[in-house]
Amino acid sequence: MNFTVNILLVTYSAYPRIGGRSTYISILKHLLEQHGHTVDILAHASGLNDVYIVGGRRVKKAPLRKRVAEWVVPLLNKRYPNLPRWIVWRETERCFFEEAIRQFDLSRYDVIHTQDIFSSLACQRAIRDKPIVASFHNCKVEEWQVNEEAGKKLPIEMAYVSREELLSVERQKRVIVPSRWLKDAFVRLGASAEKFTVIPYGMDIPQFQQKMRLPTDVKRPDSPLILCPARLVPIKGHTFLFEALQRLKEVECRFVCWVAGSGVLEQKLKREVINRGIDDVVQFIGGRSDLPAIMAFSDIVVLPTLHDTLPLVIMEAQIAGVPVVSTHIGGVTEMIQHDRTGFIGPPRDPGYLYRSLRYLIENKRERERLAGNALQEALATYSDAHMMKQTYTLYTEAIHSPPTMVEPADYTSIDEQLLDPVHQLGTRSLCEATGTLVGTVRSSDGRPLPHAAVHLMDISWVTLSVTQCDQEGRFAIAGIPSGKYAIITSVGEHWNSCDLVIRENEVTLCHAQL
Repeated sequence: MNFTVNILLVTYSAYPRIGGRSTYISILKHLLEQHGHTVDILAHASGLNDVYIVGGRRVKKAPLRKRVAEWVVPLLNKRYPNLPRWIVWRETERCFFEEAIRQFDLSRYDVIHTQDIFSSLACQRAIRDKPIVASFHNCKVEEWQVNEEAGKKLPIEMAYVSREELLSVERQKRVIVPSRWLKDAFVRLGASAEKFTVIPYGMDIPQFQQKMRLPTDVKRPDSPLILCPARLVPIKGHTFLFEALQRLKEVECRFVCWVAGSGVLEQKLKREVINRGIDDVVQFIGGRSDLPAIMAFSDIVVLPTLHDTLPLVIMEAQIAGVPVVSTHIGGVTEMIQHDRTGFIGPPRDPGYLYRSLRYLIENKRERERLAGNALQEALATYSDAHMMKQTYTLYTEAIHSPPTMVEPADYTSIDEQLLDPVHQLGTRSLCEATGTLVGTVRSSDGRPLPHAAVHLMDISWVTLSVTQCDQEGRFAIAGIPSGKYAIITSVGEHWNSCDLVIRENEVTLCHAQL
């Protein structure tokens, strides 16, 4: 590579966290630094109470967001009096993230590399003098359809989601996506096909293989081990897997399933496992730093996902020499050749999962055949050097291109290009359907946690409202539009999450434990 570059990777999400985007950021940072580049990460800290440059300066979220809201909410209500509360909340969070970015001195960086819709939109408005390259790891419009929430949203709300996602892509000159499927999804939204570069994820394969050989504190069971490494969120399809596992147990098939990951559905999924009578063969092992070692002695990896772009866990399983059973959605179809490198079938189909898992449990030779073919393909395909080289090329192109001049913006200005086209699609009712959320946050020994933070999130994991508990650990959030949500409760960087449903004119109780 011709010269070293100072790079800032920006993500709205918390970092570090369990999930594909965080893994991609870590891999890319490691590869670039190996070649002499300087890489920093700007993100929410775990617990969502700070925005920080990892290892460096922090900006407290609550006071800055309150200050931004005091300006933004009246401006939005005056300029767009028909906006539903959900959009007002979401715009407040976006303006907060813009202003948080402005709190940092970014003069030392040569290029900004954003990682999602929010960071793409925020950096474009908050940073005037730096080239920006944008990566996208999923399509939220598609995800809302899969989650079946799109049909419950007002037309103005879904128009806003689509417009937000389209502008986050269209405002960038250089856009990276990891799969052809994701490129096509954005083109269907109206994005220009020529601005995309498809760069599949890569892996440091020797490093991953080394991690596979490290010791782990869990012991391999005597029965065939099925590993499901996926965040505990609706789009990963765990409930369809559990129905298949129930059928496997009913026919006295010997197996143990380990569910690796964390997320808002954890308590609900644990209850489902008990209700199905499979809690003796299904074990939740949480988010694991030793997952490569666990994967190495697993017999089957299953990912019953309903929406995915290019799952890194499939790449990891193939490198680990473990056969994969997954679903025919998104970029998964670009990773698995059915009955050659794994099994791929319809989503939401417990019968397919049952048949595939039973066949592989009972046929060791077939497991070895699929795994051998997948490993051969993976070694030839998942090149970290190729991923880094193509990404670096886009960096240098951006650095040497004429700068894009944009009008200065701060949180006292409204993104009219985003909001003008959608605000006429609906009128907010004076009796907007809302409910109230109340609850407590306590420690594991039952003590109330005064001043614990409570973050109300929508299903795309955007913060809508932030509050704090009182001296008794109690909190309340009123006027929440009916629908599905999650909350993250946290003290510092120690956090927990759960999902919930808010219903019209009802009070929803949520008692959290940290």
